[in-house]
This record gives sequence, C-alpha cells and structure tokens, in this order.
Amino acid sequence: MYHPSMIADAMRAVVCPLLERTDIRRATKFLRPDLVVKATWVGHFGKRERQRSMVVTVGRPNYVEREAVKILLKARKPFPVKKVGLKAWAKTRLRTSD
Repeated sequence: MYHPSMIADAMRAVVCPLLERTDIRRATKFLRPDLVVKATWVGHFGKRERQRSMVVTVGRPNYVEREAVKILLKARKPFPVKKVGLKAWAKTRLRTSD
C-alpha cells in the first residue's frame, strides 16, 4: 500500500490539469498495475452552467485503463508512471440544416 502523501500527490497531479484546462475531461495517473487515481468532470459545460462537479477515484483500473496498463508493461515502463494520461471531451457532431 502506498503512503497517503503519495496518493495525495497523485490526486493533486490529476485534479490540477482539469482545473487549468477546460478541454480536458479526464486525467489518470497509474501508480501500480492494479491502482490508478483519476479525476473526471461530471456533466457537460454550458453557457448557463453555474456549478461544476468533479469525481476523484482511487482504485482498480477500468477496462480501458487495464488495456493501457498492458501496453505500459509491454513497453517496460516503470510504475508509478510519471506522466498523467489526459482525455479530451468528445467532439460533438454539428447539426446541419437540411
């Protein structure tokens, strides 16, 4: 088990990019192959939005993150991974007038 200060540093590392950049939806930090820390915005940003919610998760990786762990292990990257994985918002399709 990691020291609480190390998890707190990982939480800080995933929350700060989300607060600094509005084009990022999720940030993930891999501490071990079976332990990740991620922060995710809940909902979508809009013009009339008055509040924003963020979820911070510490625990086992989901399916997509397990696939990333396999790639990292195959590339022989040491854990904890120094870089934070960032995922942008999905591009919405523009409505075309017919």
